[in-house]
Amino acid sequence: LHSFPTRRSSDLEVQEEKENSEDIEIVSDIFKDKIFVLTGNFSKPKKEIEKEIIANGGIVKTSITKDTNIVIYEKETSSKYKKAEKLGIERITEEEYNNMLK
Repeated sequence: LHSFPTRRSSDLEVQEEKENSEDIEIVSDIFKDKIFVLTGNFSKPKKEIEKEIIANGGIVKTSITKDTNIVIYEKETSSKYKKAEKLGIERITEEEYNNMLK
């Protein structure tokens, strides 16, 4: 029998983060080292928002942890919103996010 090493979800997120940040030109550092999580549907594709965050120095993750800084949400009823609220993480709407970019 062969034993294969298992990959933790955090390993997958790091790989995903590297893939997402490649070939994105950094235009500012307004989100420098801030970790974002997106939840819900938005007026533009999530991939576009993720690229904007990365281009402005931020980091995008798929799961909320105590290290998450900002959750961009569509509905206050989502499980990610509730988890962020419980952990005291800043929660903003897409409109508030767009205002941060101005």
